[in-house]
Amino acid sequence: MNVRLEIPTLHSWRAVPQSWSTVVCTTMILVLCCSSWLLAATSTPGSAASVAIDGQPLFTIHTGLANIDPTARAQAIEKRLARLRESPASVIESLTVEDHEATSYIVTSHEVLFVVTEAEAKAAGRPRQELAREQAEKIRDVILALQSQDMPREPAHSVGLRDLLWAGVATALLIFVAAVVHFLFPRLYEALDAWRGIRLRAVSFRGLELLSADQLTDA
Repeated sequence: MNVRLEIPTLHSWRAVPQSWSTVVCTTMILVLCCSSWLLAATSTPGSAASVAIDGQPLFTIHTGLANIDPTARAQAIEKRLARLRESPASVIESLTVEDHEATSYIVTSHEVLFVVTEAEAKAAGRPRQELAREQAEKIRDVILALQSQDMPREPAHSVGLRDLLWAGVATALLIFVAAVVHFLFPRLYEALDAWRGIRLRAVSFRGLELLSADQLTDA
């Protein structure tokens, strides 16, 4: 019985590591591709953050900025809008959009509220300039409406009572004027009649009589 032993050659030993390295590299590439796909699938839907003021939603932030994620951006914008809500109407009316080459800034006469980037516009599916103007108008309209709701309003019954008081004052004043005219004019006529009986001296200047006594009493 002949036993034949085969001794591996140097070429066969080199072939094994090369095949294993190919398998490892291929596996790593597949793992990276799958993990990237899973990360994109799980993070994209939840990355957007809503911007609201007093519970009223205004718009949505879809993308981050530098190392700031959309949620942090939305919170920072809400703080600036809360300050704007307490500002005078002239500051709110000054809200406008400043367009630059790749960005659009939403600003007031006091501060920069936030920036709209090309990435944000692409995520929203709108042109950047159009998206920025729409957001600025929404902010202005909502804040002005909230401020008008905060203004004190008089109840309807108090307004009616005030009108009644003014009407009473006007009526009393009219009655007073009528009474004065009724009692004063007869006395005035009597004084004029009595004055007619008084003989007045003629008015003369350097011997020239300007008004006679009869003319003074008859006037």
